[in-house]
Amino acid sequence: MKRLLVMGRFDQHADYYRCTTMRYLAALLVMVTFCGCGGGETPQQTDGSIAETPSDVPKPNGKELQTLKGHTHWVRSVAFSPDGQRIVSCSTDKTVKIWDANTGKGLHTLKGHDGSVNSVAFSPDGQRVVSGSRDKTVKIWDASSGKELHTLKGHTDYVRSVAFSPDGQRIVSGCGGSDVPKELRTLSGSSDNTLKIWDASSGKELHTLKGHDDEVMSVAFSPDGQRVVSGSHDKTLKIWDASEEAE
Repeated sequence: MKRLLVMGRFDQHADYYRCTTMRYLAALLVMVTFCGCGGGETPQQTDGSIAETPSDVPKPNGKELQTLKGHTHWVRSVAFSPDGQRIVSCSTDKTVKIWDANTGKGLHTLKGHDGSVNSVAFSPDGQRVVSGSRDKTVKIWDASSGKELHTLKGHTDYVRSVAFSPDGQRIVSGCGGSDVPKELRTLSGSSDNTLKIWDASSGKELHTLKGHDDEVMSVAFSPDGQRVVSGSHDKTLKIWDASEEAE
């Protein structure tokens, strides 16, 4: 089975690579996490020591397979479809693009956001794509036709991260950050810093989760769909009850 890693770059391109073993893929992901800004820095662990690849891990192929060109500004987020046949990307150019993961050919360009698109994800069945934008909205798209299905409105600040639940029935979004200086946000009412859970079929808002003191940068559902985890600029992670009975 082929194992591929796709990465967005600040030069408006997306690259993907073949990894020869799952163990090395894990090691490579650690390097991406700590050195994603580029610049040739040596990866470091949280204690400051140099992260080394275990000696018994085979050297990777690491061969670049494709460079996908089409975005006209920074690529913010990328994801594979569940079957590995397509890739979705989003950009500061306000678009979402769907690509053929084997040929690198562009399949669809999804237009509709009025600001930079910060986060994208495929639904578990690969039939839909969700995107979150600086225009304060979440959009759901048909991944086959590129048609916009829903625009979810409710956040009052940039949407930083989006994710589908494992069953594809719900979407979680995380929000925060604006052009208003942090010290003025409470006075202007521009601060959000919330998570929202939405019905993925109707677009109805189900819950607003409040508790972070700064912008929410990343969100994810647990494998059973009963919890949500969020990470924030307030230096904390929070775990939330995402069950249907949650208030």
